[in-house]
Amino acid sequence: MIIAAAITGMILMAPMQGAKGIEVPGGKKVEPMRLAPAPIFLGNARQQEDRLEKVRAELESTWAPAALAGVQLEGRTLELVAELDGPLLAARAAATDALASPQTPLEQIFAALSRLTLSVEQRERLLEAARRHILEAPRGALGVQMEQPLGIRPGIRLRAVIPGMPAIKVLEPGDFIDAIDDQPIANQTDLVTIVQMKRPGEVVRLSIARPEHDERGREKHDAAGQIIERRLEVEVTLGAASDLARGDRPMVARPSEDLIRAQEQALRQAAALFGATPVNLDPPAAPDTPAAP
Repeated sequence: MIIAAAITGMILMAPMQGAKGIEVPGGKKVEPMRLAPAPIFLGNARQQEDRLEKVRAELESTWAPAALAGVQLEGRTLELVAELDGPLLAARAAATDALASPQTPLEQIFAALSRLTLSVEQRERLLEAARRHILEAPRGALGVQMEQPLGIRPGIRLRAVIPGMPAIKVLEPGDFIDAIDDQPIANQTDLVTIVQMKRPGEVVRLSIARPEHDERGREKHDAAGQIIERRLEVEVTLGAASDLARGDRPMVARPSEDLIRAQEQALRQAAALFGATPVNLDPPAAPDTPAAP
């Protein structure tokens, strides 16, 4: 039976059976307590899988026949596709880069794959451009540093809000986020996945609990020692994950592994659908010294 609150990530448990008491001043004995790890909130696996299934479904809808039926291949796309089969490796690589850039809509790539008669290399380079288009697309970012308090409740607490990011106007260190757009947040993985599913400039609604502070800036506590909080619903315009690498204290936004895995799964479906056969697109340059026999 738990008889004390969480202390530095641990929870005090009931006295250990068979253990000898410890004598303290006054002649009293105190039974030794057993320490156990505080619970870690792992989140709702079903909810996370539903989010990732939505990602896969949205991507696969991009190359569905109904979606491609209304896509007209642009002249620039046709020129780039022709260059994918040109005699110069540098030109083929440059055309691949151009197709992978945001200036070429993803629908153009899949329309070319579905309608044109292509060589193996053209098909592979188009699929590589689509892959880069998806995996390198700008990802949303709140611009916060966060932690997950152990043994308290599902959600994450903000340790810091990064200057220069849009969230600095709305969020504060100490804010506790437990939902985004009415989707419950159990841990950091949930938050990162939901935010990175969105694009910079999109607006998200956060459900937060904000600690009350006294005139000296200290958190207020009730009679039971709990932090006094007020519930808020706030809207935040997402920045770009790439922006975190700029500024006086550059940071790296950790990509959501679950999100990337879902995108890779959808891309494998695309590769199977369009019948690609792997080839070495950019063979390495000849070595300066002969290879060992």
